[in-house]
Amino acid sequence: MRTEPKPTRLDRIFARLDREPQRPVLDVPRMTRHRVVLFGATLAFYLTIVLAVVTTSWLVRLDWQAMLFRPYQQWPEIHAFLDYWVVLGQRGPTAVMVAAWLGWRCWRQHTLRPLLAFGAALLLLNVTVGAVKYGLGRSGPHYATEVGSNEMWHWFQAGSDIFPSGHTANAVVTWGIL
Repeated sequence: MRTEPKPTRLDRIFARLDREPQRPVLDVPRMTRHRVVLFGATLAFYLTIVLAVVTTSWLVRLDWQAMLFRPYQQWPEIHAFLDYWVVLGQRGPTAVMVAAWLGWRCWRQHTLRPLLAFGAALLLLNVTVGAVKYGLGRSGPHYATEVGSNEMWHWFQAGSDIFPSGHTANAVVTWGIL
């Protein structure tokens, strides 16, 4: 007498995910005019900020004023809150939270699409922001050598990957996926 092994919980979960309905093969959809405009405006805004930093414009002066203002010393009672706020932009903690939520959605909807979209978005984020960070080589205020300068092109100096902000980019992508 031969018996089939009893499926484990993990086998049942993967079997449930495999039941995604087959979708017909369609032509690749084009971006709507509205999305093209939004993408173009976002790209133009991003390039304007990069140009403003490279040319040491008023934006760099504002950056220095904020650094020299030292908000942590001005309002020590909000130090803990600001530290937690910064964590919400870090890739590790947010990716774990979002992956757990999207994993649950995948299980409920019988599809891996939410997790695949999240993985692709994080991959593109790391490649694009990382390339710009290392290409510009901007040192952070704590590593600056000249007050008021844009501190660019310091590729091999410690802390020379401060711009563009990975925290901001990660927060926009991660929370945008949700």
